[in-house]
Amino acid sequence: MTQRRMRSSTNWYLAALAIFDMSYLVFSFLLSFQHYPHIHDAQFYLYWRFGPYMLTITDTSSNSSVWISVTFTIERYIAVSHPMKGKVLCTESRVKKMIIIVFLSCFFITLPTAFEWIILEK
Repeated sequence: MTQRRMRSSTNWYLAALAIFDMSYLVFSFLLSFQHYPHIHDAQFYLYWRFGPYMLTITDTSSNSSVWISVTFTIERYIAVSHPMKGKVLCTESRVKKMIIIVFLSCFFITLPTAFEWIILEK
């Protein structure tokens, strides 16, 4: 969707949505290992060490996915309801900026999640 002939504001939103959804699925899968019976062994220390950061990435991906859908819906509303303004407002450069703004906002909102946990060594 990001090849030169397929570049459009819609495809940028769809590509970003696919990336955020895929990262959510991958990190949710990694977080599900905490239900594995032997995950509390010493050899899995790194899993617990990076667990809060995986949770932050999962939350960021989830929130970004939702807000990308909202911005995409608003962009489509403008393009359909006001076609003349849509050609000016709904450009690829604005879409890229919106994707970055949404991602950074969601990242900074969910960043404190990683610092809510304390890892204790026994």
